[in-house]
Amino acid sequence: MTTTTTPDSRWTRRRDEKQRRLGLVKKYADGAVLPSDKIIEALEALILPGDRVVLEGNNQKQADFLSRSLAKADPAKLHDLHMIMPSVGRSEHLDLFEKGIARKLDFSLPAPNPCASASCWKTACWKSAPSTPTSNSMRGWWWT
Repeated sequence: MTTTTTPDSRWTRRRDEKQRRLGLVKKYADGAVLPSDKIIEALEALILPGDRVVLEGNNQKQADFLSRSLAKADPAKLHDLHMIMPSVGRSEHLDLFEKGIARKLDFSLPAPNPCASASCWKTACWKSAPSTPTSNSMRGWWWT
């Protein structure tokens, strides 16, 4: 006799939520391809307020496209995001915070000028995070 058991929901919660969210954007996609003119609607459907979002691309064109698209999102739909980025180097990155789309920032790439605008320093409160083994003793920062 073969017995089939279903996994406990606490073990599949994240996978189930991912599948639920991907199902929400199927209407915007053409098979596995998401047309670039539908990216803002797809981001607003996929991302929930307060989510952690890693904003990075495999190349500069992807990173540019993603940051510009996310900055065009409706702050009433997307807000209080926790952004995880290698650096804050584009004006769209600052727009995310100024529009209220993002609330918190983690980045680990040290740079001579990690903030692209002096206004960022005037309006932000930066706190140093403890070093972790994965950060190679570099200090992380977050936006509060």
